[in-house]
Amino acid sequence: MSQFSVKFRMFGQIRQSANRQIGILTGMDELNIADGITELSENQKRELKVQLERWVDGHNGPKSHFHNFEGDSIAPMAFVFKVYKHRFYGYKTNPLPRTLPALQLIVLCTYAIKKGEDTDPQVKKFIKQMAESLDSASALAEVFDDTPRQTKKGPIQWKQ
Repeated sequence: MSQFSVKFRMFGQIRQSANRQIGILTGMDELNIADGITELSENQKRELKVQLERWVDGHNGPKSHFHNFEGDSIAPMAFVFKVYKHRFYGYKTNPLPRTLPALQLIVLCTYAIKKGEDTDPQVKKFIKQMAESLDSASALAEVFDDTPRQTKKGPIQWKQ
């Protein structure tokens, strides 16, 4: 049994694609993406939707709107979407490495208001913790089934 009741759901009211998708973790106070969205004005909510869908459509920037933390010493899997001073942090993963290796999923975890030049190391540590958490993995597995499908000729043989 999980220590926390972490749940995963797809981000509603945005367009998703076959290769890029965005979801949200909930179930702990620190998993506060929904709280962050309620802090936004209507214009800011539209701006967030534009940024999310821009990433889903295959764009990788500009960094002023969203970016990864590739090469970061604490959380290289981290990702952030920006709306003015508001930050929506998560991590990039592939919950279907065997059955859909091209899938990129952003799992949004935590919301913060930008206070300095660099991202708070505690935020990055939390993102890393959630990315490596068995609770998070279990929550994703409830939505994404990575079991290879059977074919009429038998099970799919995966290359080693």
